[in-house]
Amino acid sequence: MSLKQFTIDFRELGKEKSFRYDVDFVNFQNEFLAERFYSFNDLFTFASENKVDVEKLDDDFFYSEIGNVSKEGDVEPVKLNFND
Repeated sequence: MSLKQFTIDFRELGKEKSFRYDVDFVNFQNEFLAERFYSFNDLFTFASENKVDVEKLDDDFFYSEIGNVSKEGDVEPVKLNFND
């Protein structure tokens, strides 16, 4: 059975993230993650459910789904009309 041996620069070995478990690194990670925590309610708001009588809709109206929203938050709704 042979043994594989690798030669690596010690500086490069220190950059390996899986070896960084010293106190300073752990404290930095804890502070970094604590500042970036958001609850679900912080990120999303729910619109109240509105009931619409479809038979009374004569005019055009705009409808949008999550696919109609860009990454920047711009909404491009689709114009619909039940008479068409």
